[in-house]
Amino acid sequence: IIPIKETPAGFLQDTIGINYAGIWGDVSLVTKGTIYSDPLYIDTDITNGVATLMATVYNPTEVERTVKVTGSVAQKTGEANGTGEITVTLSSGAEAQVRIPVKLTECTLWQLDNPHMYTASLTVSASGIAADTLSTDFGMRRIEQDGNKIVFNGNNIFLTGWITWEVEWDTVAPTPSVEQVEQRILELKEAGFNAIKFCLVVPPDYVLDICDRMGIYCYIEYPIWEPVESEDFFT
Repeated sequence: IIPIKETPAGFLQDTIGINYAGIWGDVSLVTKGTIYSDPLYIDTDITNGVATLMATVYNPTEVERTVKVTGSVAQKTGEANGTGEITVTLSSGAEAQVRIPVKLTECTLWQLDNPHMYTASLTVSASGIAADTLSTDFGMRRIEQDGNKIVFNGNNIFLTGWITWEVEWDTVAPTPSVEQVEQRILELKEAGFNAIKFCLVVPPDYVLDICDRMGIYCYIEYPIWEPVESEDFFT
């Protein structure tokens, strides 16, 4: 039995009698060593050209461990673009949140017409041996609010886009193919749109990765609209 959050019905999924809750994508089991880290997030400072790698490092062993955490940023083509490192001492069973600022030697901002992406990697080493490595792609960008305006990388933007519930008629679950996602984004951009709103659904990571790579804004309306405030909802 897999408990899920409670949300009201009444939208497309309900009116056509579809409920795609549950496991509908690939499932994998990842094993970790005695020292590991997870997950990896990136905080971008476009003013100073700094990408800060953030993760939590865990020591589930019964002894104190001193580890070195190294962060690096590279171009998608593989060229190095900055590194940083810190040393952390963890007592038995402890965890620590780490932040590694990496000054980019070259900082290109992510824009719709130039969706420039970098790859960040974080490695945890113990006794000179790499114990765990994480990596993720990201873009240098900043989004802010100025009154009723949306400011992206210092410029006011106006979202014009397409709303989707990710109801796929051939699979029912929100699992479009890579080719389907790419074709939709091409058609949207050719029609003059700049955004996709995912309504009451969280799209798979690969969908957001494609949006990053092809250059389109994403607006995710999380599926907790007027939730039933039951005890199950808050647990």
